[in-house]
Amino acid sequence: MAPLRWGIASAGKISNDFCAALTTLPKGHHELVAVAARSEENAKEFAKLFNIPNYYGGYEMLMKDPNVDIVYVGAINTTHLEIGLMALDNGKHILCEKPLTLNEKHSRKLLEKAKEMKLFCMEGIWSRFFPSYKYLKKRLDDGDFGDIKEVNAEFGFNISNVDRLTKKDLGGGVILDLGVYAIQFAQFVFRSEPTSIIAKGKLNDEGVDAEVEIELKYSNGGIARLKTSAVRELHNEGIVKGTKGSMKLHNFWCCTHLTDIDTNVKEWPLPKPKIGEFIFTNSAGLRYEAEEIRNCINNGLLECPIVSHDESLLIAHIEDEIRHISKNIIMAPLRWGIASTGTISFDFANALSTLPVTDHQIVAVGARSLSSAKVFAKKFDVPKYYEGYENLMKDEEIDVIYIGSIVATHFEIAMLALQHNKHVLCEKPLTLNEKMSRRLFATAKEKNLFFMEGLWSRFFESWKYLRQRIDDGDLGEIKEIDLEFGFPLADTTRLFLNNGGGSTLDLGVYPIQLSLWVFRAEPTKVIAFSKLNEDSLDMEYNGEYHFPNGGITKFKVSCLSPLSNTAIIKGTKGEIVLPDFWCPLKLTDVDGSIKSWDLPKARYDFLLKNSAGLSFEAEEARRLINDGLIESPSVTHEESLRLARVQDKQRKLFGVHFPEDDLEY
Repeated sequence: MAPLRWGIASAGKISNDFCAALTTLPKGHHELVAVAARSEENAKEFAKLFNIPNYYGGYEMLMKDPNVDIVYVGAINTTHLEIGLMALDNGKHILCEKPLTLNEKHSRKLLEKAKEMKLFCMEGIWSRFFPSYKYLKKRLDDGDFGDIKEVNAEFGFNISNVDRLTKKDLGGGVILDLGVYAIQFAQFVFRSEPTSIIAKGKLNDEGVDAEVEIELKYSNGGIARLKTSAVRELHNEGIVKGTKGSMKLHNFWCCTHLTDIDTNVKEWPLPKPKIGEFIFTNSAGLRYEAEEIRNCINNGLLECPIVSHDESLLIAHIEDEIRHISKNIIMAPLRWGIASTGTISFDFANALSTLPVTDHQIVAVGARSLSSAKVFAKKFDVPKYYEGYENLMKDEEIDVIYIGSIVATHFEIAMLALQHNKHVLCEKPLTLNEKMSRRLFATAKEKNLFFMEGLWSRFFESWKYLRQRIDDGDLGEIKEIDLEFGFPLADTTRLFLNNGGGSTLDLGVYPIQLSLWVFRAEPTKVIAFSKLNEDSLDMEYNGEYHFPNGGITKFKVSCLSPLSNTAIIKGTKGEIVLPDFWCPLKLTDVDGSIKSWDLPKARYDFLLKNSAGLSFEAEEARRLINDGLIESPSVTHEESLRLARVQDKQRKLFGVHFPEDDLEY
């Protein structure tokens, strides 16, 4: 078989990587015979780099070159249809970079022309030719996942300065660029047309989609949740979840390693180019689609079964629908009002600085002292500041209030916010007792407003990983949690009697909420012993929580002394250790390996440990408010009430009583 002779249309970055990838294949399989670009000088330099014998200024001469069998189209999106039709009219096969064209109508025209001319034509969805995708397909075909329930994919970088993404006249937009990968990944798994498409997007100043969140539903009950962004870096992972297990594809658009259903890591190394260097991640993998095309053409096929014409048309159709929907439902930034200018409010505002301003903005701050509010506003470039909280709540530009004041004021401030139709994220503990919390939730529900207690721990990646391990049964049945949590805080004013002080309502929130979260139940028995101070407040205690399944949490909490601040979750099959368990950036896994995660950098240094993680709960609030929800599935209203009930029982055991406990709400 003679080598497949390539003509390269465009001398840009992706064309560079495609040609470099061809050099990793046997010489007898592929040959670069010509390149064309709008600038003849660029074509000449490109030809010199890759030892290509012919180069042209413009594409017409490339198409007429009798030595070219197939044209690789690596030009900008707006030129794909024109260049593709020119190639077909001159009897050339086509491999066209994704997206095939700007829309389904144009793609259909190109594919019908290829069929009419009896020429091979394929959209360059290169992901599907990686060995990792072939492995995933086999696992799917063999039923190793069971019924596929969910696909998650995130793909994003801060590339808002790249013209092909931001300029409307260049066919820009994240959907037609990064978004293609997330959509094709969902389609590769579910293998059918979605029955429902929901999308929310943000546009840039030119009216081009900059970030999109997508939900696709399928006839088998499966769902794909996709997120793509050109304004920030995302996790860039694809996850397939079934009734029997899940698989994670790292760098899912060009995956060379994955975490399998059995948690083993599979890897497929890539070769180095013989000429040139790669610009993009894992571009050596372009060799796989090139070799597949050679096989298809040598076998007389006009389309590739892995990326069929129908598949490209369906992907184009989904892209069209998403672009239409997202441009009519624009996610505006979530506008925050900050109630109180204390330590935790400083860290929360600082954490918001790690998130895109297109997602979160602080528009006002209120404090008991006008001068404190003014200083805080200047520090974080907040345009408005108020003395007291009433004017803050009346500010019509605020969507949600963050309450970072002392616990004794939470109920009053939160109720004021709800009465002025503001969503609320309130620092833990939500209030002094269950009765007060129940009243706030009832008011939020009545007014259809989002309300969440700020149990920020639950949004850390380490906690999500722990939850996955527990749900997958990797620890077996959970039998015990051992933890210690302590700092010397005796002189901290928030722990004083009039401020709603005591360990139970301060540090004690974390052991309780971890226990509720792990055992997914309320304890049937609370055994605890406390050391009270002169104000009859619990400053240190130890004890046990007993759960319906026989599980036990053994704890020690102190506001007098530093402790290990480590939690150990023990099951019948193994244990996981979380140092700094309330905000962990690493853990010791069941197999003894260390898993670790990083936090984003903020504008200023934080005052409290790992407070950049407050950004995770802020992002959760934004997502849920945009979705019209009034509570978080990670911190439900009922969960906060359970937490409050345990706190109430514990305080009663210790003899810690507040005047508010005697009131009705």
